[in-house]
Amino acid sequence: MLIRPERESELDQIYNLVKTAFATAPVKDGNEQEFVNTLRNSDRYIPELALVVEQDGQLIGHMMLTKLLIQGESQSFESLLLAPIAIVLEHRNKKIGAMLIEESFKRAQAMGYNSVFVVGDPKYYHRFGFRSAIEFGIDNVEAIEHQYVMAHALSPNGLESKAGKVKLIP
Repeated sequence: MLIRPERESELDQIYNLVKTAFATAPVKDGNEQEFVNTLRNSDRYIPELALVVEQDGQLIGHMMLTKLLIQGESQSFESLLLAPIAIVLEHRNKKIGAMLIEESFKRAQAMGYNSVFVVGDPKYYHRFGFRSAIEFGIDNVEAIEHQYVMAHALSPNGLESKAGKVKLIP
């Protein structure tokens, strides 16, 4: 199993992977594949942090970390958004998503990023160290319920003194 950055030649395959994976996901809005394209075509896109999982020549997973700004009262702070993570049905519950998240964290830290945000199921993301963003004094402009908007510090004090607001959707 190989975790690596996505390739431009795979974008159609990734679109279908995300669409198919979310078709059987318990929580979805049906537009996750379009959200991936929106993020990829925005100034938030970081090619090195758009990752796929390849096994036996087939793509079985995908996730992206994209730029996100925490807008404080007098300054802004750069962070990342994890969205979305997609694993094909027959490879779920094998810790592939966990490996993808952990690898993305290592790569993000190596690039100098200090924190990551996610919108999702607290029961799943708490195991990776995510806590409600509001605990750090960070709210979201989309008015998504606080329990679903979480943040994780990639470095010691990565979210200290970073109170403000985030715009999760470009």
